[in-house]
This record gives sequence, structure tokens and C-alpha cells, in this order.
Amino acid sequence: MEAFGHKLVSWALGGAGFATAGMLVALLVEWRLEIRDRSALAPFEDPERWIVLPDHLRLRVDRQGPAQAPGEPAYIMMSGLAGSLEAFVDLQRELARDVTTLSYDRAGTGLSDPPRYSGKPRDARAVADELASMLTAAQVRPPYVLVAHSISGLYARVFAQQHPDLVRAVVLLDPLTENEWSLVSTATSGSDQDFMFKQAPRNMVLSYLGLRRLKSFIRGRDPTLDAGLAVDLRGDHWRAAASEGQAVFSSFELTRFAPFPPTATLAILSAGTPPTADIAIVQRLHGEVARAAAQGVHEVLPAADHGGLLKPPHVPGVAAFIRKAGSAPPASKTH
Repeated sequence: MEAFGHKLVSWALGGAGFATAGMLVALLVEWRLEIRDRSALAPFEDPERWIVLPDHLRLRVDRQGPAQAPGEPAYIMMSGLAGSLEAFVDLQRELARDVTTLSYDRAGTGLSDPPRYSGKPRDARAVADELASMLTAAQVRPPYVLVAHSISGLYARVFAQQHPDLVRAVVLLDPLTENEWSLVSTATSGSDQDFMFKQAPRNMVLSYLGLRRLKSFIRGRDPTLDAGLAVDLRGDHWRAAASEGQAVFSSFELTRFAPFPPTATLAILSAGTPPTADIAIVQRLHGEVARAAAQGVHEVLPAADHGGLLKPPHVPGVAAFIRKAGSAPPASKTH
């Protein structure tokens, strides 16, 4: 019996040794690949692609399109949870044919510097305040047309409520709304919550440990050739996503109790695929949010799913929807 106990201890120590060795190898590979990738991604250090906020935080931006004419709006692209400006590559290129556009990575997401985590929730108010600071630092003049996908719909609505005089229109692409999780099936809401509360934190830990980068390296995928992959392997990126996910209920409340400004257009485009009962509920909620605004518009794109709204072949139609909302004349203020 004593000999068996010694064997168990030996196996445990051996397993711990292998695990420790494996972790050290992963961290070493992470360190070496991080050095290589940062060198290869040096073009992103172009000052024209970065905006420095007053607190010295650097946010990555992508400006496209003609110079902003006096009185004409700038179209600001806001990605969903764990998204980056790469999500808007196709749609921004299409819009930039005739309007001024700017996409950006929120603090921590994409390749932007991580935010100063101070215990405050990374909710819609925090993101809206950061957006206002970024637009001022970037010297992008109002009016703005905010184009927001998924969870960023909450952020865009709060920004419009805080800065009604700066916003011409808010265009929401299949947005998350404050009442959605209480009405759709537990399978759908559970999937969303699993991504926010479990998958994002798990990816954060695995990325910081270098295990996701090691897996990518073994598979022969090169993040120096794919900015989207480089983003996906960053621990800071997933920490920011996890932080926004943890604050989503605060974002719901901020959106629920602040009315949309009557002088701005609110245009919502819903995904139509897959045609399930939950999708029908989401579309109905989108319609209710639009109707609650003085200048609300709601349409459904039947052939597009949640992510497909940003990709071909739907890009031209989505861009036309956005341009129409942005070109609507602003409503007069009532006194």
C-alpha cells in the first residue's frame, strides 16, 4: 500500500512537471512570436492610424472617403463585442466611395491600448464617453452618423442621448436591445451570455498564456499576414470583450431609461436569417425601439444573418440603407 502511495505521488509530481514544462514552452513561444509579430505589424504604428486621447490612451482608427465637407456628416463605425475595425472592411470601403468614414477599435479591442481598469463598469456610458473623447481628439467634426453593429447599438444610443446636438442619425445593424434576453428562448439568450461570460474570459486567459498563439503557430496560420487573426490572439482584446460583457446589464439599464433624441434619425436594419421564432421576436423588438423614436425607421434584410449584414453580397444594400438615414434632413428642435 505504501509503495502504491509513493507511485501516486510520483505520477502527480511527474504530471505537474510536464504541465509546468508545457506552460513554459507555451510562454516562450508566445514571447518569441509576440516579438516577431510586433515587428511585422510596424505599419500599424503609422501616426495617421492612431488617435491619442487626453489620458494618453491610443486608439487605432481607419479613415476613408473624401474630406468632410462643411455641414456634411461623418460616418462612425462601431463594431460588436470582440469585434475590431476589420469587421467593417467591406462596408466601410463601400460607404467611403462618397462619404467621410471612420472606424475604430475601442480601448482594449483590436489593436488599441487597453483601458484603465479602475473597478468601474465598462458599460455603455464608459464607451460613449470614450467615443466623444476620440472624436474630439481626431478632430472629426459633427454631425455624426453612428453605424453600430450588435452590442454597440447600446453604446450608440447612449452616445446620442448624451450628445443630441452632435448626432444626425444612428444606424443600428441587428442590434442587441435591452429587453431581448427576457423574451427570446433560453437557448438563444444562453448562447449570447455564454460567449460574454464564459468564452471571452476563457479566450483572455488562454491568450495571455500564449496557448492560442501556439495553436495558431502549429496550424501554420500567420498573424502577421492577417490583422484579424493578430487581433484575435491578443489577451487585451479578450479582456476588453469580457469587461464589456460583464457590464451588459448596466448598459441595458442606461439605454432603457434614456429617450432617443427627437432631432435625430434612428434607423434599424434587422437580420432575417435563420427564420426562427427567436429571430421574429428580435425583429419585433427592433421595430418597437424604432417606433419609440420620433424619426424611427425599421427594415428587415431577409437573406442576411447577424454577421452577414457586414459582408458581401449584402454590403451594397446595407450601405444604401445607411446613406439614406444619414442624408435625411435633421428635424427642427421644439421649444
